[in-house]
Amino acid sequence: MSTVEALRERVAWLQKWAATDSQNLVIADQAKKELQQKVGQLEDELAALRREMVSSQSQREQQLLQIQAERNEYRQRAICVESLGEENAKLKAEVAKLRHALERPNPTTNALKAPPKALDRTEHAVLNLALKPKVEDDDILVLDVDDGNDARSLPRLSAPRLADLGRFPAFIPPINVNAVFDRDFLSQNLGGSIQPLIVSIGGSQKPTAYKLEIKKFLVPNLEKNPWCPRCPGQHGYMFVGLELERETFLAPETLNVFLSVPAKSSRLEVSYLGVYEVQRVDPLSLAEWWTLSRSERISYIKLTAKRMAGSTYTDIEARYNSGNPPCTLRPPCRVRVEPLKNPDRPYLALGLEGSANKFGAGIIKHSPDGTASVLSNIRHTYVTPPGEGFQPRDTALHHREWALKVIDQCLTEAGVTIHQVDCICYTKGPGMGAPLQSVALVARTLSLMFDKPLVGVNHCVGHIEMGREITGAQNPVVLYVSGGNTQVIAYSQQCYRIFGETLDIAVGNCLDRFARVINLSNDPAPGYNIEQEAKRGKRLVSLPYATKGMDVSFSGILTATEAYTTDKRFRPDGLARSADDLDIITPADLCFSLQETIYAMLVEITERAMAHIGSKEVLIVGGVGSNVRLQQMMGIMAVERGGKVFATDERFCIDNGIMIAQAGLLSFRMGFDTPLVKSTCTQRFRTDQVHVAWRA
Repeated sequence: MSTVEALRERVAWLQKWAATDSQNLVIADQAKKELQQKVGQLEDELAALRREMVSSQSQREQQLLQIQAERNEYRQRAICVESLGEENAKLKAEVAKLRHALERPNPTTNALKAPPKALDRTEHAVLNLALKPKVEDDDILVLDVDDGNDARSLPRLSAPRLADLGRFPAFIPPINVNAVFDRDFLSQNLGGSIQPLIVSIGGSQKPTAYKLEIKKFLVPNLEKNPWCPRCPGQHGYMFVGLELERETFLAPETLNVFLSVPAKSSRLEVSYLGVYEVQRVDPLSLAEWWTLSRSERISYIKLTAKRMAGSTYTDIEARYNSGNPPCTLRPPCRVRVEPLKNPDRPYLALGLEGSANKFGAGIIKHSPDGTASVLSNIRHTYVTPPGEGFQPRDTALHHREWALKVIDQCLTEAGVTIHQVDCICYTKGPGMGAPLQSVALVARTLSLMFDKPLVGVNHCVGHIEMGREITGAQNPVVLYVSGGNTQVIAYSQQCYRIFGETLDIAVGNCLDRFARVINLSNDPAPGYNIEQEAKRGKRLVSLPYATKGMDVSFSGILTATEAYTTDKRFRPDGLARSADDLDIITPADLCFSLQETIYAMLVEITERAMAHIGSKEVLIVGGVGSNVRLQQMMGIMAVERGGKVFATDERFCIDNGIMIAQAGLLSFRMGFDTPLVKSTCTQRFRTDQVHVAWRA
């Protein structure tokens, strides 16, 4: 091909390419225009959407503001309506509370002047006075008398005066309803003045007082009547003797008693104590006069001088101080509550216990002669394999599985039906949460099915009351030792006071955990098997000894004992490896050493408590209390102090239902029961939180 032809082809190809490129440019321009139009449309749509969103948001905000304004308006209306009804509701509630507190058998009848019959169920729910008035006792002088308990429960009373107290109140309010009132409110709803000690209603009798036939009541205060009762179930005196009071209470009268309590505000408040028989007794002796604080003596001297014309302050003071008062200043009120009245018929109680790995049921009978009889005492123990403890969930399942079987066997052995029992008592605490809830569930179910009142019982108090009943101990120092508790306890002023306790783990927990370390059986109990193993021990190894005052600590002792199991001298099988292998430590040696050390600590703190309160009796309760070696060591100490030890066997030391029935029935007969809504459980229910109303 020639050069010219080649050039021609090249030119033709270029012309063709140029034409194609022009077409492509046209197509590209068209596509660009279409794309620009589409973008414009999308921008228009986006702008429209934005305008719509702004408009919608503005509408929603306006609607929200409108809703909030309406809600605030309705709230203001509700608050106004509520505030309008609050005063009326409060007034009605206070009036109803006062009526319920005072509604009881007619206080003017002769029946109330004798020791009352046991309170029926309607009276159980009448009233509670758990609130004890706070009293400053810094200036109180306690007389040195023989009966230390009475002296502590009622300060400044001499022994002869204490001996004179021996009457029942006609009505004791239970302890599960608050009964504190404004004194102005009392005057408005009963009548009479709000100032004097003896309030005579007379012509100012209000409807509530008229309905309940109340014509007179007493309102003492602790400033002028330091010997008066301070809570329901206590005894005491009140001072009268001047002017119109000279002729009062020469014959016994049955009156409602309210105590003036320290108020949080300037209002005067009174607390209902119950119905008491009021009667004059011997005048104050010179010795008793001098036991009053100086401020109290001056107030009486001034009051006498004010009411007795022609006598000077100095003359009256000299006559009072010499034992020749110008008038008869008398404490008239025998408002003594006996520890417990004997029933006029037999009382039966079903007790249910399940705070740990034992579910127990027991029936106890309180006879009219004051004796208590154990009709049945059945329990079933949840036993785990060696080396294992018991978990709350598994223990609770065990209790639910065995509850009805144990209760049925308990009723059969006692020869009674569930309809014959007066109350159902259950363990409220302390203990493991899930097992406690299982027992409470069973108790609530029986209460609802058979219409029986419930009584929640403190587990520790159950041990103490059963121990006192079985052994006959009067006022002992109590050593309470179990898997969950270690306490040194003594009774004072209607409460079991804790003088010493463990600072970490309980003594039973210490023993149980070490039993798991050396793989002892849990059947029948780890502590029992440690006791048997300790009898074969021959070597006393060195262990920490941790006491502080009347408190003890066991965690360090447990750690030290466990450390011996890793010592090269430890022989798990208790056998020497050769004839020269003489320096060995066996499991029996460790059990023996552990027992001797911790029991010596318990004996020491118990002896301190005995010396502190001057007691000659020791009562050992709780599962560990059945240990024979502990009883022996405690007995040696008590004999050296001229005292004695009281203990029970495993039937009553180890957790059981009969102890719950005993403590619950004592409380029930004093007018206490547990409302269904309050039949809960408290895992850390302390011993000193219980109002022991059945003891003086």
